[in-house]
Amino acid sequence: MDTYTVLETNGKPVGDNPARRSEIETVLRDYLLSSSTAIAPANYRRTRKERYFNNPIESTLVNPSGKAYSTLEVNCPDQPGVLATLGKVFAEENIKLIDARITTLGERVEDLFFIKDEDGGAITDTALANRLQEEIKNALERRLSV
Repeated sequence: MDTYTVLETNGKPVGDNPARRSEIETVLRDYLLSSSTAIAPANYRRTRKERYFNNPIESTLVNPSGKAYSTLEVNCPDQPGVLATLGKVFAEENIKLIDARITTLGERVEDLFFIKDEDGGAITDTALANRLQEEIKNALERRLSV
């Protein structure tokens, strides 16, 4: 079973607020039942501290020998919405997420994704692999430049 923690835009838990929880549940249920397009992640302004730690955005795609999936490692500065941004890129490129290892080390994110192409195999198409990595870098740069 997957478990998600929903936070308010200020990063704090929703808490014991039945009206707010109901509102969130309604929005999620309506979206999941009526649409297949990705939701655009909310924009956040970077703090001065986050801008000071100018870590580069890196992504590396590897096809492990004999495996029917690819691994994608993404390293970038931490900020709310990074996973939503990556999820949007995956949806736009028809990438299937099999598993993920999410790690945050201070101001830095080091995430590992196990992914498949739309046909259910490893990403062996060089053009798709390059496009995916470029789209990830561009999407995160746009997000982090706000």
